[in-house]
Amino acid sequence: MSVLTTINYPFLDATALVLLTPFLAFGVYALRRRFLNHDEWGLARQSVVLVYVLLTAAFEIHAVHEELSDTPVYMIFASLGMLAASMALYGHIAVSFLSKLIVDIFLPGGDQAASQPRFGPAEALERLGDYQGALNEYYVLARTFPGQPEIMARIGGALCALRSYDEAAQWFRRALDAQERPHEAAALLWRLVDLLETRQQRPDLAAQACESFLTRFADSDASAAVRARWLLLNAVCSPLPESITPSGHPVLARLDDEPVEPRQPDS
Repeated sequence: MSVLTTINYPFLDATALVLLTPFLAFGVYALRRRFLNHDEWGLARQSVVLVYVLLTAAFEIHAVHEELSDTPVYMIFASLGMLAASMALYGHIAVSFLSKLIVDIFLPGGDQAASQPRFGPAEALERLGDYQGALNEYYVLARTFPGQPEIMARIGGALCALRSYDEAAQWFRRALDAQERPHEAAALLWRLVDLLETRQQRPDLAAQACESFLTRFADSDASAAVRARWLLLNAVCSPLPESITPSGHPVLARLDDEPVEPRQPDS
């Protein structure tokens, strides 16, 4: 038996459809950020996202209830589908939020264990040569303590050991962008420049990293060395033509390469 459903609330349905599109798109973005980039928001931002999810899901279920009130079976399945979509797209944020909230309750912020990452297990795996296991441990720490440049740099080092140089360069860039202290930023810059120049053969990207460092830390002690390396990398990226010497004068041709032919006497 077929059931013909008529649209009785066009404005409500249109609003529900408009709200559903960014809800789904943002959920896919959050999944990619978490499971592909291994990045996670802080507690405050997660709470805002969860409030947005709850309000949107409640509005969508209300719209379904108003539209399908005459067909309770359809209404129940549509509501369950909305809840399932919410859990699939944003369930990882809810789990992370609750775990962080529980940690903050039982281990206050002054406790060293709650405020500082423990690198012991990952370092032990690195000493055993299990860089993939160490990398997984660092990923967990990156989700637990988001935005810490030391964790990002350790992830980059483990990826280098696994010869995943493209991903390693991305993590070193993120660590450099998050680092606010010039001395530590300079150490990260040298690792990134060496990786880009020797492993990836991209001196242009290495020059851009140096230029970004000089923009942020122009007065640091390492700025002179970074500026010298930046000039050298720019020279490598745009070499002088072969016919021009560094001084700007034409190169003299060797006589053996272009011998002088004797002139024939005029008849």
